[in-house]
Amino acid sequence: MDNSTLLHLAHGYLADFIWEAPADFTAEHGQLSLAAIGAYQEGEFEAGQRFWRQSEALWSRAWSANIQALGLLQAAGLTRFSGDPVP
Repeated sequence: MDNSTLLHLAHGYLADFIWEAPADFTAEHGQLSLAAIGAYQEGEFEAGQRFWRQSEALWSRAWSANIQALGLLQAAGLTRFSGDPVP
């Protein structure tokens, strides 16, 4: 999509775009989080830490992708959020 089409669709606002996490991401994140909680409840603290670190790493990768996408939108000229006052 070219920048002019992107700007037209977004009306100049970043928050008009919504990203929804893919089902496989949310399933994996949920499984890791539940595994960490379960391990802690069973007294398996090392396993709990390992699952928690895996969950954090997964979330970190998603956050990094979001930041890159935001940079792409800003580079296309979308610089305001929908809550920002219009000059």
